[in-house]
Amino acid sequence: ATNRPDDALAVLRQGLDDMPENYDLYFQYIADLYESGRYEEALRAFGERSFPQVEFDPVVWNWIGLAQWKKGDVARALEAFEQALAIDGGFALTYDNLGTVHFDVFQKTRQPASYDRALANFEKAAALDPAYGPAFYHLGVATFQSGDLARAIENLEKALESDPGLDEAHFFLGSAHLRLGRKALAHRH
Repeated sequence: ATNRPDDALAVLRQGLDDMPENYDLYFQYIADLYESGRYEEALRAFGERSFPQVEFDPVVWNWIGLAQWKKGDVARALEAFEQALAIDGGFALTYDNLGTVHFDVFQKTRQPASYDRALANFEKAAALDPAYGPAFYHLGVATFQSGDLARAIENLEKALESDPGLDEAHFFLGSAHLRLGRKALAHRH
């Protein structure tokens, strides 16, 4: 809260040293390491301790998947996300993250199968949680880049309905309207 992540991590690490069996401290430590961009440390901390709760916690697997992806290990990221979904198949955030990784692979390789997987995961996330704006945003960006502007506009508008703070959605929404010759709507976004 005071924007001192190093101090927060030190306190969490001390807490873990003093109470090594405390899963809540362990979980928060991994999450904070990830949030502060210390992906390798998050992965190392994950491997240092063995908690039975990990077997049933999709959120920690989601964090691990994100850390693996950020450090460039797509295969392990996908495995971690799949583990999270095996625990909780209704976890919209993980479907969205899984879609993001597949879309990233598509952008680098242009393999249609990666695009299809990305789209399917974004659609699943949006279906599971219609109030989760980022899923609609990612679905809108993916369909925008494929040239399906009508579908992109529909999804980007849903993203903004769910989360008006998604500024990037305005950019893509304005760009889609501009490509369709709708200058006034484009200007509005």
